[in-house]
Amino acid sequence: MIYDPTLATDPAAWRAADEHARLRAIEDYHHRAALKMPNVRMHAVIHNVVENQLAEGLPEALAAMERLLGAGLSRHDVLHAIGSVVAGQIHTMLSGQAPADEGDYARRLQALDPAAWRGSAEKEQPRRARPTPQPGPGLTLPPPRRPRRRH
Repeated sequence: MIYDPTLATDPAAWRAADEHARLRAIEDYHHRAALKMPNVRMHAVIHNVVENQLAEGLPEALAAMERLLGAGLSRHDVLHAIGSVVAGQIHTMLSGQAPADEGDYARRLQALDPAAWRGSAEKEQPRRARPTPQPGPGLTLPPPRRPRRRH
């Protein structure tokens, strides 16, 4: 399975795919794009939740997607915007502040401001390659390993 958040998924194919395959495809996209984030697995989980809601036809998610796309956001930006509401709802429930509230979720989706999310996907930082350690004061590198000979 190949995932690209800039393209709409086929709802039937998305729902038919294995959950692990969906998560792996989302993670693979972010690795291929060389995007750095604090926790790529959690990022993928939130993308997956939003894609699931869209594939299942959740009216509030579909309306938010349509409205924010109409306001000029990229599809990836919209996924992040909706995902922020999902993450907020999860935090609220897990911290014991309030039970799940579909009405609150719908209101928060309706309140999403397109200007606040424009370019959010592009703000993810490119991953930087780790520099090769160089000998310096207090740092010595071990000699390179020689391959073992097999007899």
